[in-house]
Amino acid sequence: MIKCVFIIIYVLLGTMLFQISCFSQNQLYIDSLNKCLKVSKVDTQKVNLLNRLGLAYDNNNSFKELSYSEEALRISNTIGYKNGKLVALNTIGNAYNGLGDYETAKEYFVQLKEFASKITDSLAYSKAICNLGYSNLKEGNFDEALRWYIDGLKLADKQNDLDGKANILNQIGQVYDYKRNSKKAIENYQQAFEIYSKLNDSLAMAKPITDIGNSYSQQFDFDNARKQFELALRIYKKFNDKDGISSCLNNLGIVYYESGEKQKSLESFKEVLNIAKNIGDKSGIATAYMNIANFYLREGDYPESMKNLESSLSIAKGIKAKTIILPCYLLISEVSEQMGNINKAYEYHKYYTSIKDSIMDEESAQIIEELQAKYQFEKNQKEIELLNKDRQIQKVEITKQKTQKYAFLIGFSLMVLFLLVVFYSYRKIKTQKIVIENKNEILNQQNEEITTQKDEIEAQRDEIEAQRDLVIIQKEKIEEIHKDVTDSINYAKRIQEAVLPISSDSRSVLGEHFILFKPKDIVSGDFYWTTKINNLLFISVADCTGHGVPGAFMSMLGISFLNEIVQKQEIQKASHILNILRLEIINALQQKGVQGEQKDGMDISLLVINTDTNEAQWAGANNPLYIVKSEKLKAESEELSTLDFQLYELKGDKMPIAIYPKMNDFINHEFSLQQGDCIYLFTDGYADQFGGLKGRKFLYKQFKEVLLNNCNKSMLEQKEILESEFENWRGEYEQVDDITVLGIKI
Repeated sequence: MIKCVFIIIYVLLGTMLFQISCFSQNQLYIDSLNKCLKVSKVDTQKVNLLNRLGLAYDNNNSFKELSYSEEALRISNTIGYKNGKLVALNTIGNAYNGLGDYETAKEYFVQLKEFASKITDSLAYSKAICNLGYSNLKEGNFDEALRWYIDGLKLADKQNDLDGKANILNQIGQVYDYKRNSKKAIENYQQAFEIYSKLNDSLAMAKPITDIGNSYSQQFDFDNARKQFELALRIYKKFNDKDGISSCLNNLGIVYYESGEKQKSLESFKEVLNIAKNIGDKSGIATAYMNIANFYLREGDYPESMKNLESSLSIAKGIKAKTIILPCYLLISEVSEQMGNINKAYEYHKYYTSIKDSIMDEESAQIIEELQAKYQFEKNQKEIELLNKDRQIQKVEITKQKTQKYAFLIGFSLMVLFLLVVFYSYRKIKTQKIVIENKNEILNQQNEEITTQKDEIEAQRDEIEAQRDLVIIQKEKIEEIHKDVTDSINYAKRIQEAVLPISSDSRSVLGEHFILFKPKDIVSGDFYWTTKINNLLFISVADCTGHGVPGAFMSMLGISFLNEIVQKQEIQKASHILNILRLEIINALQQKGVQGEQKDGMDISLLVINTDTNEAQWAGANNPLYIVKSEKLKAESEELSTLDFQLYELKGDKMPIAIYPKMNDFINHEFSLQQGDCIYLFTDGYADQFGGLKGRKFLYKQFKEVLLNNCNKSMLEQKEILESEFENWRGEYEQVDDITVLGIKI
C-alpha cells in the first residue's frame, strides 16, 4: 500500500516538474531573445527577433504579442523587409483575434492578403484567407467565413499544405456546430485530427479533440464530452497553452454542472475568467461571465445572474461577437421574467429572435450546399464577364489588324504600280510574274491568319456558352432545392390536416361546439382529437414539445396512439388512457431517463362524456379543464331573478406524457354535467401571448374572465370573441406559440 502511494506521488511530481520545465524553457527562450534584441541593429535581424518574441507570447499574452509585432511591422515598412512584414501582419491579426477585436483583426488579414498577392507569396496568402474565415466565424458571419474557407481548401490542396487543410477542416466543423449539425461537425474534426496525427503535431491535435467534446456536449452526451475535454486539457497544460487551458476549463465547467458537481463547475468558470483577464482575451472574458451567470440562474440567484450577464453582454457588444450576444439576450430575457420584469423579458426575447433569425434560420447541411453553389455561381459569372471583356478586346484587335493590312495592301499596291510603270518596257513579263506570285503568297497568309482567328473566336464562344449553361443549371438547382423545402412543409401541413377532425362530419359528434386552432408556423405542435364509441364521446386537446415541423411529427404520433388505445384496445377510463399513452410515447422515442437524451413529449387534457347520462370523467397531464355552470339565484322579490355563472377548474397532474422523474398514475376525475354547461379544453398558447399596452402575457386569469363573460352566447359567437380578443391583445407583437381552444356546450 505504501509503495503504491509513493508511486502515485512520484507520477504527480513528475507531471508537475514537466509542466514547470516547459514553462521555464519558454521563459528562457523569451529572455534569450530579449538579450539579443538589446544589442541588435535596426535591420532584418531585429525584425526577426521581434517577430519571434511576438509568436512566443501567442495564446499567453495578446498585449505583449501585439506590442512586439507592431514594432516589427513598423521597422519592416521602414527598411522594406517583405518577409518580416508578412509575419508581423499575420501575428498582429492573430493577437487581435485573441483580444476578441475581430474587426481590427480582419483589417490586418486583408492587408496580409493584398501584400502576399502583390509579391506572389502563396503560403502567406493562404494564411490570410484562412484567418479571415476564422475572424468572421467568431463574429457569427458564417456565410462569409465559409466563403474564405472554400478558397482556403482549394489553395491547401493545390500547395499540398496539410497543416493548413487540417486547420480549415476544423473550422468548417465549427460552422456545422453553430448550425446544430453535430454529425457533420465531428466528421470534419476527425479529418483534421487524422491529418495532425500524421504530422505528429501534438499541440494542434488538442484543438479538434476539444471541438469533438463540444459536439458531444451539444448532444447531451456529457460522459464522452468529459473524456475529450480532459484529454485536450492534459495536452494544453503540457505546452502551457493558456488559451487552450481556458477553453477546456470552460467546457468542463458545463459538464461538471450537468453531472451534479456544482461547486467544481463554478470554480472552473471563475478560473477561466482569471485566465482570460490575464491574457486579455475579451471573448473568453465574455464567455466566462455568461457561464457564471447561467450557473446562478439555474441555482435561483437571479440578481447575481443578471450582474454577470450585463458584464458579458457589454464586452460581447464591444467586440461584435454575435455567437456570445445571442445566448446573452436569451438568458437576460429568462432572468428578467423570473425577476418579474416582463417588459425587459419581452424586449430581450425580441433581440434574441432577430439575431437568431439572421444566423440560424436554415438547416445546416442545406445551407452549406447552397452557399457553395452560390459561391460557384458568382465565380462563374465573373469568369463570363472576363471572357466577354477579352472577346471585345479581341474584336478591337482584329479590326485594328484588318485596317493595318488594308493600309499595307494599298501602299504595297501603289509601290508595285510605280515599279510597273518604271520597269514596264524593261522587264514587263518578269515583273508581272513576280507581282502575281507575291499577291498569291500574301493572300494565302491572310487566309491562314483569318482561319486561325476564326477558330479561336469559335472556341471562345463555345467555352462562354458552356459556362453560361453551367451557371443556369446551378441557378435552377438552387431554386429547385428551395421549392422542394417549401413544398415539403406545405405537404406536411396537408398530412397533419388529414388526421385532424376538421370536416363537419368528423366534428358532428361534438354537438354545439367551437374549435379555435391557430398554428404559429405552417404546421402545428398542438392537436385536437375526438371520437365517439356507442354512447361515449372522447375529446382531447394536446400541446406537443416544440412547434413547426418537429411539433407536427409529435402531434401525428399522439393522434395515432389515441386511435389505437381507444378504438382498438377499447380503453374507456380517461386516466388509464393517459397512462397507456405515456408508455407508448416513451417506447416510441426510446426514452430511458438518462442524461443527454431527448426530452420530447406532450401536455394533454382528455375528457370522456356518457351522452346518455351526462356523466363525465377527465384526466390531464399539466393542462387543466374549465367547466362553466349556471344556476338561478332568487332576489328579494319573487318576480325578479338573475342568471349567474360559476367557473370551476380541474387541475391536471404535474407530469407530462413523456419520461419524467415522477411517473405516478394519472388521477381520474369523475363528475356530472347538466344541460347548458360549457366545457373548455385548451393549450397554454393563448394565455402565454405577449401583448397589450405594456407587452405583458395575457395570463389565465384574463382568459377565464373572457370565457365567463361570454359563456351565455352561442359557441360560434364565443369563438369569434376569443379570436377578436386575442388579435386585439397581440397587436403588433409576434405570435409566440401554437394556440388551440375547444369549447363544447352540453
